[in-house]
Amino acid sequence: MQHSYVYGEESDYDEVKTLGIYSTRELAEAARDRYAQLPGFMDLPLDCFEIQEFVIDRDMVCTEGFSFPPHHVNAMSEDEAWPD
Repeated sequence: MQHSYVYGEESDYDEVKTLGIYSTRELAEAARDRYAQLPGFMDLPLDCFEIQEFVIDRDMVCTEGFSFPPHHVNAMSEDEAWPD
């Protein structure tokens, strides 16, 4: 789960915090609800929290390396990259 928002006069800056990794969506949602009551977090909308699901024990990105400047070099779909 991450918490992110932009700030500055013209939204010049991004702030991203990785808050935790949870084994279930329910645990992540419970953690989000706890964080949402804390100073700083309570001043921002709930949609600043992002809960993502990941498949473990599989490569996620950069399976063909990376380049400068960075851009997406793996054109394979998820189904092609990780056939079941």
